Amino acid sequence: MRIKLASLLILIICTKCAEAQRNVVPALDPVFPEEKWQVVEPEALGYSSKKLEIAKKKFEEIGGAAALVIVKGYVIADWGLTDLPFDCRSMRKSLLSSLYGIEIANGTIDLEKNLGELNVNENGQLTNNELNTKIKYLMTSSSGIYLPGAFEEEVHRNKPERETHKPGELFLYNNWDFNALSTIYNQSTDSDLFKDFDEKIARPIQMSGYDSDYDGAYILQPGLSEHPAYLFNISSKDLARFGLLYLNEGNWNGKQLIPKDWVVASTTSKIETGEDFFYNYGYLWWTSKRESSGKRAPFLARGAQSQYMYIDPNNDLIVIFRDNPNGFEKVKKSDAYPLIGAVYGAIIK
Repeated sequence: MRIKLASLLILIICTKCAEAQRNVVPALDPVFPEEKWQVVEPEALGYSSKKLEIAKKKFEEIGGAAALVIVKGYVIADWGLTDLPFDCRSMRKSLLSSLYGIEIANGTIDLEKNLGELNVNENGQLTNNELNTKIKYLMTSSSGIYLPGAFEEEVHRNKPERETHKPGELFLYNNWDFNALSTIYNQSTDSDLFKDFDEKIARPIQMSGYDSDYDGAYILQPGLSEHPAYLFNISSKDLARFGLLYLNEGNWNGKQLIPKDWVVASTTSKIETGEDFFYNYGYLWWTSKRESSGKRAPFLARGAQSQYMYIDPNNDLIVIFRDNPNGFEKVKKSDAYPLIGAVYGAIIK
């Protein structure tokens, strides 16, 4: 997850743009898509078609699979395989965050509960200290539990010695924390997270391509952990609906699907990630280090194969980039992230 220096500089520029620039041509009122997205000329929303074409050429040169630029609920750029569902990789974690927000509001889940109280273990391996880890620390990837996780990238497999850090003390991106959250969710709700996502999120926002029977899968690796990874296959256009839901603080066309307080809290920094990261971490979302002078600061979901969904409430902007859907990384992060800066560069000043 380490970002090269060139990419880091681009991201810093992006946030400065997000804070300093405003789309000053609000010719169109915000909308929510019906069955299909509304497509408009970029100029109608204060963006330059010519400059977006520069970004498109870059997208094609680096070999991206799909990309979308959405402003105020309108599509102003649609490149590649945006209707094709494929693995979201670690963006799955932000999807799960939405369900947690609903259940926390319902009183079904309590962030202050610890693993011992929840009877969540690792085949009896957890120590008493580890069993004291709370849900909120799993959600910030700071549990202090340094065990292997299913579907974990090799880069994240080298972990500190166990019990070297207290819960909440150190951010360490790891799948054990994230996967245990799926176990906690399913046990606490006596339900299934894929079916709940379908019922509570996908259908209300009219995701056309998501089917919980086919587009959600658990990956269990018993040799590593008793907690499975949970994978979502979702198209870029359906993923954009989820992004628009978060852009509007959990409200979809007048209906509050996710509590506003949770959307704001989960996309606000909860823990420092370290100097090598431009973003801090909230509750299963990557969050800006910088405070915003206007609306909420930008935040994003991201995953392997250089996938990301970048959301900027200040500019009513969503940028989605997807790499090769067959699971082999083709696009370097240092090539993928500058597309965000190119989109800001297309704003007509």
